[in-house]
Amino acid sequence: MRVTKWFDCVIKKRMVRIGVMAVSFVLLGISLSGMFSCAEERAMQREIAHQVLRFHVRANSDSQEDQSLKCIVRDRVVSMMQEYLCHAENKEEAVKILSDHLPELVSESEKIVRDQGYSYPVTASIHKERFPDRTYGDMCFPEGIYDALVIEIGSGTGHNWWCVMYPSLCFLDEDTAKVPEESKEYLKEHLTKDSYQSLIVEGEEEKVEFRFAIFDWFMG
Repeated sequence: MRVTKWFDCVIKKRMVRIGVMAVSFVLLGISLSGMFSCAEERAMQREIAHQVLRFHVRANSDSQEDQSLKCIVRDRVVSMMQEYLCHAENKEEAVKILSDHLPELVSESEKIVRDQGYSYPVTASIHKERFPDRTYGDMCFPEGIYDALVIEIGSGTGHNWWCVMYPSLCFLDEDTAKVPEESKEYLKEHLTKDSYQSLIVEGEEEKVEFRFAIFDWFMG
């Protein structure tokens, strides 16, 4: 009887050790999978960033007047840029065209500021900036570093506004935003299939429950 109990005890201890090892391997696999997934997401973000040009407008402050002024400047600049970029074949051309027109963008923005009764300076430049996740219509661009046209009004410390300038994804009314088909086609042609699919906003994802036999075994 004692031998049997001893034998049962040894077996149970070994099973527990095997269970712990199995759980460890499962957790290690999940951890490695997460690391690979993050690396893949970063690579796709860099690929996407290589093909798009963002637009960023910073208001002088968060006062209602300065925010209204920002929107007026934004509307005019978006209109000008859409006209300038209508024949751009790729991001590189878009950057060159906008670089050539920076003085005009500043001049027009400063005129709007003066017409509205303010004396804020306005600057315009194209440089790299970090953007958060942002959804435009049915496309969501991941957080990361992007080239951007940046318009700064006055101190530039107020709430900002941003969009994708090239290909055209600037929506002044985001509630009715719809991505132009030509913009989708550009991205589809210049991105890998996985990177393009990562931009598409799908319906609510199905919840999947993963169950491991080892956990069920422990739970009895």
